[in-house]
Amino acid sequence: MNFHHRNKHQLTIKTKNGETRTCWIIAFLSCIGCILLCLYFWKFHNGFSTNQDDWGNFGSYICGIASIFNVIIFTWLTISIQRTGDEERKKDREHKQLLLITQIRKEELINLEKTLNETLQITDLYLPAFFKYQNAQSYLLNYAQSHKALFPILDDKDVEQIFVNASNKLRIMRIEAMKSLGFNEIGEKIDDQTPISNAFIEASKEFEQLKIIIISKLEEYIINQINC
Repeated sequence: MNFHHRNKHQLTIKTKNGETRTCWIIAFLSCIGCILLCLYFWKFHNGFSTNQDDWGNFGSYICGIASIFNVIIFTWLTISIQRTGDEERKKDREHKQLLLITQIRKEELINLEKTLNETLQITDLYLPAFFKYQNAQSYLLNYAQSHKALFPILDDKDVEQIFVNASNKLRIMRIEAMKSLGFNEIGEKIDDQTPISNAFIEASKEFEQLKIIIISKLEEYIINQINC
């Protein structure tokens, strides 16, 4: 049962409970009314009176009972309306909070996807560009740690490993790209330029696949939270 069906089921139970409570209150008030009528006839009459004054007194007695019932019913309705209003305000507040959180999550997801896409679009092989891989690697790891409150799914071990794997691919891409220009890992010139290695190409392809998985995982989480 998904969250939508679960909420619907809970709402149905709550509605049935409310209807049952109303039936019990009506039955209770009806019993009280019958008891009061029986007490009146038992105390003052042995049957229907032919005296007009008796009927007037009976009417006053009924009005008194009706007034008490009106107060009880009015109080009960007031409490019920107040309770319903509080629940509606609570639901409205929770809905607004969900909309705000969802918007923030979408914006953060867009920023993440934009940063990773920019990394894949690096085509000019020159030294400063290669440090974009390093920046993207740091951004990815920091994102996985700093956004856990916004995306609790980041606490999942499998998702965490996906981020680590993507970060490792970025590191390989940076090192191999620098080697192609004759630099070592820290940017020191050590050799002449060489063709881009197959290791770079493979790491780039694997990183792109991991990026798609990361984005899809976070998108799926956002959708599931909306359907709660």
